[in-house]
Amino acid sequence: MSLADEVEREIKSKSKLENFVTPCYEGYSIANIPPTILSIFKTHSQECKSIPKYIIEEHLDGIRKVVLLVVDSMGYKQFFSHPNESISKILMNGSVIPLTSTFPSTSTTALTTINTGVTPKEHGIIGYTMYIKEYGLVANMVSFTPTYDYRWETLLKGFDPKEFLGIKNIHEILNEKGIKSYAINRYADTGLSRMHHTSATVSNYINSSDLFVTLRKLLENQIGTETYTYVYWGLVDTMCHTYGPRSEEALAELRNFIYSYKTEFLDKLKPDVAKETLLMITADHGQSEVFEKTTIFASDHPELMNKLWIPPTGDSRSIFLYVEPKEIDKAKEYIDGNFKNKILVLDSSKAIEEGLFGTISTSCKKRIHDRVGDLIMVPYANFSFSYYARGSGKGFIKGSHGGLSEDEMLVPFICKKLKP
Repeated sequence: MSLADEVEREIKSKSKLENFVTPCYEGYSIANIPPTILSIFKTHSQECKSIPKYIIEEHLDGIRKVVLLVVDSMGYKQFFSHPNESISKILMNGSVIPLTSTFPSTSTTALTTINTGVTPKEHGIIGYTMYIKEYGLVANMVSFTPTYDYRWETLLKGFDPKEFLGIKNIHEILNEKGIKSYAINRYADTGLSRMHHTSATVSNYINSSDLFVTLRKLLENQIGTETYTYVYWGLVDTMCHTYGPRSEEALAELRNFIYSYKTEFLDKLKPDVAKETLLMITADHGQSEVFEKTTIFASDHPELMNKLWIPPTGDSRSIFLYVEPKEIDKAKEYIDGNFKNKILVLDSSKAIEEGLFGTISTSCKKRIHDRVGDLIMVPYANFSFSYYARGSGKGFIKGSHGGLSEDEMLVPFICKKLKP
């Protein structure tokens, strides 16, 4: 049995819910990547543990630079489903294991964890849409707007993203120790990026070609210097949503991205720089394939919606319900009766206690209880729950995430020195 198979078996054996994969925050999750990076630079870690040392120690000799490449929605199984020469080049001489995403397995939550090294329980960014009690609204955490507002980032007029997050990100921690940090992100000036990249030198890009040229030039201009560089690529996620995570289009985009990595970065990087650079590749989450016939539309269930005092929040595969106090038992009965074998319903308080959002109690933000409602609906594989904040129209996307299926939760973690 390979190392990757052993880790996958351990992750699944520790799952807290039958038929699901829950986050393994104890060492095999994306939450453990930032503490690992900080430990490489002999810098104080956040509260999460590092990835087990034996996974990375053989790649650390002479390392002065760490690059973390995050490919949005690149699921573990998807990454290995169609191997080619470029993928083989990435894996050569590298350590490869699966890690779990966070819960919810969605970008706003997972990317905040990747950039801070703390779990959702501590950073409090829970889902694509989120009820913010202190502001009295449900916000879209990608566009930084109230969910009813079509304009982008209207909340930034009276809303400081960094102050709202309330914790240091990895760039701030490294900069305090005199280590230069960089972020290469197409969405460099959004509210979410401001949370994640405070203190970093930020660059944006147009496509994968100039992304990897920018990365290569950045590393070569800092030869001999300790640096950390975060790189984010989001188009795989778009393709998976539009065409489905197993579609030819999504896999073609992943192959094209890896080809640009090989031809514009790896093949041209100066050997002296490659010798001092450690590359980590991962994803924030994967995606589950969904279909119109397996999509449950909120508008078809007014009896359930009428039991709520605000609309559902979260994502289509991790739904937070804020239920009128006298209606909680009836809401659970409705879900169990109407969505049997389609959706699992959890008590939110119990989900927090059992560690779905994080296992560290000392830094738990009390406001997380306000942000996950009373009940959580977790659809089984291929099912989703659709609520439209801007209308009651019906529609569905072919790939979705946020839940606890294997396809969503398992992501690759690749670690290698670029030139042994």
